[in-house]
Amino acid sequence: MKTIYYPLSILLILAGFLLTDCKKKKEDPKPTTPACTTPATPVITGYNETPEGGTMTLTTAAVANASYQWTGPNGFSSSNDSVIIANFSAANAGTYSLTVNVSGCTSAAGTFLVNVGPACGVGDNTSTFTNGSTEFLQSVSNSTLPNGNYALTSTFTSRVITIEFGTTTEPASGIYNVNAGASGALAANEVRVLVTFNSGSPSGTYQATDSRVFVVKTGTQTATTLCPATFSPVSGGVSISGSARMIRP
Repeated sequence: MKTIYYPLSILLILAGFLLTDCKKKKEDPKPTTPACTTPATPVITGYNETPEGGTMTLTTAAVANASYQWTGPNGFSSSNDSVIIANFSAANAGTYSLTVNVSGCTSAAGTFLVNVGPACGVGDNTSTFTNGSTEFLQSVSNSTLPNGNYALTSTFTSRVITIEFGTTTEPASGIYNVNAGASGALAANEVRVLVTFNSGSPSGTYQATDSRVFVVKTGTQTATTLCPATFSPVSGGVSISGSARMIRP
């Protein structure tokens, strides 16, 4: 076999190429994938009770460049940043979950439990009290009381129901607890409810001592529902119970 000899100059040139290539590979590291920054767990805002037939609304704080994924009862799924379910029923009650995704990174799930509010057993624009009489709404108006609070006054055939809210402006959708105090400040989530009977029996003014008021705004309408409550006479007498539902544009 014939041996081939290369000049030293050629060998030095080849060695130089190899050294340069190795150095370049060391200086040019492989591209790396940016680390995933997990978004914060979303906080869901809403009300834990929604009346049958009302509208449930759940929201969360906006996240830049994010996509949203909601899941919930009855096969519910949505990619919107908020959830609105009209005609709420028992099938919609349960736990709602939300995850936020930013650049392929997904947050832990935030959760929120929503139950059906108590069935008030009262029709639209009617009021019913324990004397067996159901009356229909004649008119409804709002006013500002001397203490600055917002009041909703509903006039029926022979009775007037006044709901005083612990706010100075029209209340938002939500659940308001009845405050049994005859006077004094109301918290933002409280109401004071009075009913005055102008004729028949019972008569006089009564104040609610328990229960809750649901306010649900749907489009241009606002439904205010007083679930069955106990009313004590302001000037002495026998307690009664009653409920009412007022819808106004």
